[in-house]
Amino acid sequence: MTITRFDGVALPAGWTAVAPTGSTVTVANGYCELAIAASQDMDSLSSSVTAPEGPYIWTAVSGNFDYAVSLAEESINLTNQGLDLLGLNSGTMQAVRVACYCADQSGSFRGDRNFFAFHRWGTTNVSGTRANVTTTDTLGTVLYGGPGWLRLAYDQPTTTYTYKASMDGRTWFQIAQWTSLAPVNRFAIHATATPSGADGRVQRIALVVDMTGRGDDATEAAPPVGRSTVESTDFAAGTLPAWLTTEVANGGAVSTDVTGVTISLDRSQVGSKAWLLGPDTLSPDHGILIKYQVAENGYTNAFWVPTIRAEATTDIAGARTPDDKFGAGTSMLFELAARDDDVAGQIIRLLRRSPIAETETQTGTREFDGYTMLIENLAGEVTTVGKPVTWMRLEAIGDVVRGRLWYDGSPEPSSWQYQVSDDMRRGTQAAFTIAHNDTVTGSGSASMKLSYIEIYELAEVTDSEPVNVFALDEVAVEEPVDMLVLVDGIERPLNVSVAT
Repeated sequence: MTITRFDGVALPAGWTAVAPTGSTVTVANGYCELAIAASQDMDSLSSSVTAPEGPYIWTAVSGNFDYAVSLAEESINLTNQGLDLLGLNSGTMQAVRVACYCADQSGSFRGDRNFFAFHRWGTTNVSGTRANVTTTDTLGTVLYGGPGWLRLAYDQPTTTYTYKASMDGRTWFQIAQWTSLAPVNRFAIHATATPSGADGRVQRIALVVDMTGRGDDATEAAPPVGRSTVESTDFAAGTLPAWLTTEVANGGAVSTDVTGVTISLDRSQVGSKAWLLGPDTLSPDHGILIKYQVAENGYTNAFWVPTIRAEATTDIAGARTPDDKFGAGTSMLFELAARDDDVAGQIIRLLRRSPIAETETQTGTREFDGYTMLIENLAGEVTTVGKPVTWMRLEAIGDVVRGRLWYDGSPEPSSWQYQVSDDMRRGTQAAFTIAHNDTVTGSGSASMKLSYIEIYELAEVTDSEPVNVFALDEVAVEEPVDMLVLVDGIERPLNVSVAT
């Protein structure tokens, strides 16, 4: 049940790097980076390729094995970029390969990732037998974008290999399962690029989890954390606080009064948007608490987005941050319904927003490139139908991202309705945006009203820190009761709270 992390500057004990000419393997910033230089063509085991051609890392295996690999948000995201999980035999050409490959960035959540598998058995490539494995692209028909996790397992008694993928490290979708006579004694993680283009290609591996004895949950529980408020407002002054800045285009608007701030778009203009941007100097571990309401009827595919961990730049070769409707660069976001006329008001999505190819063109309408839908709920716990006032909390601590929603007047839930383990880049900005999301145009406006915004930072609470529990639900505060303040009828800590 080992979890391998890539801290420091060298591979952990038990792992070996292989970097052919034109590639590198580097450990830095919490990742193992498999990089392929520009103008390279590095494939893997196939009907014509007899050995892995790209950079990879491997560890010895014997008998049964089951490994899950967590990918950084840049992985399998650029055209002609792929990642393999390999079972290799050190003494022969016998091997198995399972792969996820980005064929292009076609503008479709579902259309740009391919999954496939291959195996070879026998003593040599010439006299041995090679075969493709039939795969079911379950993620391509159920979920959106590149997977956050890939997994390869081998059951020796039945000689069965199983290939799975997951968005959150908990729910797994089987891509392929087959029996093979190929005995392997190495498990490897391998990068491909066919070709790597003018800028090269990079895969970043965040974690490798030995799933033996773990069941299907590759994630770790978030530690107890303390919340420290950075900025908050209930708009009682009737003006926008200085720490919130705006960006509008094509009829988008921001208006403020003593009851809150309204962000709206012009339904007749494609690319209409209104953004509220928070401070960009937050700790990477931060969160937001907001109170909102649908102020006007929306339209098909109308959504608004609270965002955390936004980053305006990327260091990925050949990539840039998206410049479409949601703004704020790469980020983790809730996509919430912004309509009040049918069941679409219940749709809730937790998405990861990653860099896209520099050559990709975005039009301001329906740009899906760079998005990975980690969770999609078509019948969420709350709905915008009827214009209810709703609370939402979204936060990230370490690898854990989690969110929950509840109606005003109800207690904050003690559990997290949306939670994933996701090893994305940890940006330092929060944002709140609404924008035109389709080529469908109408008349009038679609808008959201926010009556409370709180931005806070999180830090892990150690066992040595004394905590006096005073609070509703799971929120605990170190201050005495007189340090709680009343916000919209709900007691909230003035400065620091402790939560699990």
